[in-house]
Amino acid sequence: MRTVRADLKTAAGECRQAEDRLNTHREGVAARLVTIYQQGEVHPAEVLFQSTSFTDFANRVYLLNQVARQDVQILGEFENAQVEAEARRTALADQEQRLNQLQQQIAVERERAESQRGAAEQRKVGLLRDRAAWERALAELEEDSRGIEAMLQRLNRTPGGAGATGWHGSLEWPLRGRISSGYGYRRHPIFGVRRMHTGLDVAAPSGTRIRAAAGGTVVHASRWGGYGNCVIIDHGSNMATLYGHCSRFAVSQGQRVNRGDTIAYVGSTGLATGPHLHFEARRDGRPVDPTQYLP
Repeated sequence: MRTVRADLKTAAGECRQAEDRLNTHREGVAARLVTIYQQGEVHPAEVLFQSTSFTDFANRVYLLNQVARQDVQILGEFENAQVEAEARRTALADQEQRLNQLQQQIAVERERAESQRGAAEQRKVGLLRDRAAWERALAELEEDSRGIEAMLQRLNRTPGGAGATGWHGSLEWPLRGRISSGYGYRRHPIFGVRRMHTGLDVAAPSGTRIRAAAGGTVVHASRWGGYGNCVIIDHGSNMATLYGHCSRFAVSQGQRVNRGDTIAYVGSTGLATGPHLHFEARRDGRPVDPTQYLP
C-alpha cells in the first residue's frame, strides 16, 4: 500500500511536468502561428527583390530555412508533449485505479478479519461454557462412582449378603467390539485436562446384547446419574462388575444370573456421546483394570 501511494505520487508529479511542457510548447506554437498569420507567406521572389546583393539574398534564404526548421521542431515537440502528457495521464489513472482496488481489498480483508475475530471469540466462549459443563458432568460422575463404591462396600460387610456366591477369579467379555477408550488416565482432546477413566468403553450398535461377565446377583438395575441405565452384579469375594449407558434392562434387582446371561442392551443413556457399553470391574467397591481378569 505504501509503495502504491509512492508510485501514485511520482506519477502525479510526472504528469504535472508533462502538462507543463505541453503548455510551454502549446504557447510556442500559438505564438508562431500568430506571427505567420501577421506576416503572411514569404515567397522566394519577394526575398530576391528585397535583397540588396546576392550575399544578402543568400543570408535571407538561410534565415528562412532556419525559421522553417524551427517551425517543424516546435510542431514536433508539441506533438511529442501531447503524447507524453496523455501517457502520463493514463499512467496516473491506472495508479489511482490500482490504489482504489487495494483500498477496497483492504476494507474487505479488514471486515473478514473482524468477522473471524468475532467468530473466534464466540468459539472461545462456547468452549469455556462447554468445558464448565463437561467438568460439572465429570464431577457428578465421580460422585456417582463414589456412591457405587459405598453401596458395594456396605454389601460386602453384610453377612450372607448379595455377594455370597464364590467368584472364580476370571471374567468374560460382556460383548465383542472395538475398545474406544481404555482404563486409566486420558486427556481431553480439546481441553487438555487429564481425568481417570474407571472402565472400558466398548463401541457397539444400539440394542446389542450385553452379557454377564460372571455369575452373581444383580444388586442394581436402574438409572444411576452419569452412568445412565446401569446394571451392577455382585460376584462374591468382593468382586463386582458394572454395565453402564444401557438402553434397556433384561434383569431386575435381586435376580441371580449365570455367566453369559443377557442382562441388558447397548444404549447411550447418561453421560454418553453415542451408543457403547461402559464396563467396570470393582474390587471392594473400587474400580480396577478389567483387562487383568479378561481372557
